[in-house]
Amino acid sequence: MSHVQMRIPGCLAAVALLAACGGGHPPTISDLELSSTTVAPGGQVTGQLRIADPDGLGGLKVNLRVTGAGAVPVDQTVSVGNATDALTEALVPFFVQVTLSSPRGDYQAVVTAIDGDGNRSNDVSVAFKIQ
Repeated sequence: MSHVQMRIPGCLAAVALLAACGGGHPPTISDLELSSTTVAPGGQVTGQLRIADPDGLGGLKVNLRVTGAGAVPVDQTVSVGNATDALTEALVPFFVQVTLSSPRGDYQAVVTAIDGDGNRSNDVSVAFKIQ
């Protein structure tokens, strides 16, 4: 059973409104922010990603991998609701829910963006603690 689950609300904060022509460029993640790097079992952490793709954000997905503290590793991919090719950059809000049975300790979260063509971004990671 997974101890961590990622959810993306159905909204994006648009930064750019015109998509470039062409295709095949991977998305990039330039920023990953968390509301806190410490969470209690049963709690949640909110955050946001700044994702850009010159080909547009249509079909965008976010992959989250979490390891640490002897827990079952998490590998979850979530579709981003309002992402369209008319957007080339956006702030993607998310939250991570931690179960009550999560082992306390140090964790590493790695996030990757995947565009509609299957191109993968750079990995961005952040450490957090369940205590």
